[in-house]
Amino acid sequence: MPRIADEVLDSIFFLYPSLDDAKNSAKFGGTGFVISYPSEQVPDITYFYGVTNWHVAVRDGCSVIRINTTDGGTEILEHGPEDWLYDADGDDLAIIQLSPNFSIHSLKPIPTALIHKKDVLLDQNKFNVGLGDDVFMLGRFVEKDYGPMNAPTARFGCISTMPSPVEQCGPRKGLKDSYCLDMHSKGGYSGSPVFVYRTPGTNLEHTFRTGATDLSRSMLLLLGVHFGQFSEEMKVIGNHDYPIYGASGMTCAIPSWKILDLLDKEELKEERTRSDAIWTDRIRNGRRVPVPESPTST
Repeated sequence: MPRIADEVLDSIFFLYPSLDDAKNSAKFGGTGFVISYPSEQVPDITYFYGVTNWHVAVRDGCSVIRINTTDGGTEILEHGPEDWLYDADGDDLAIIQLSPNFSIHSLKPIPTALIHKKDVLLDQNKFNVGLGDDVFMLGRFVEKDYGPMNAPTARFGCISTMPSPVEQCGPRKGLKDSYCLDMHSKGGYSGSPVFVYRTPGTNLEHTFRTGATDLSRSMLLLLGVHFGQFSEEMKVIGNHDYPIYGASGMTCAIPSWKILDLLDKEELKEERTRSDAIWTDRIRNGRRVPVPESPTST
């Protein structure tokens, strides 16, 4: 595993049920991360969104965000479950628009350039993501969530199955396409970003196909969002006449292109259109605010 850039760690925030829980690092909640989404109409304008699981921010009410600050502390952003947007028929995902102040908040959003639609991600002539590709996720290890700052921890593994139907505890419970990853997890990591990566020489598919080692490039992409561990029926010795289920060693993740689908929801597109119009007017009248201030922060 190569060294993870500190900037990637700075994309993470922690989630808690309440202000007091966030202040006291209560051992309950989850993980989220920030992505940047450039305006399609106005150059140099960027929107920012927090991403996590629906079951974390909405169902379990862990909607209060704690983010690191540049002075070595944290700031707590109080939000309620009603502030998060999700697809009632979709995956276990929820997003919220944020207005970070980059002079205060120690945040490095994940650019949407690292998120690709399914056809691009799996295209043999492009990224050709598949079984065995290395992955890591960054999230909240609740047993060590203490101190003045959020300290994300990393878990490592590889892709075991490509997206196929897996039970998700989303707004409408049911089978949704999900990755299965050979990677350990536990409570607190729900909502963590999962990255897929390659380093020069590790593209074995290229070697098998061409007989040559691929030394040309590295790769780092957002593969998905961790939502839980694959559940399996456990055999228990005794007189039980009912099945007992437990977590297997497989970690499950929602494909990252589902984030793009959520960002394309009509209400978010309309909000960006309204903001674009306001910012276009400000720019024309010489009242431009320096980027990367959030378009909604002023």
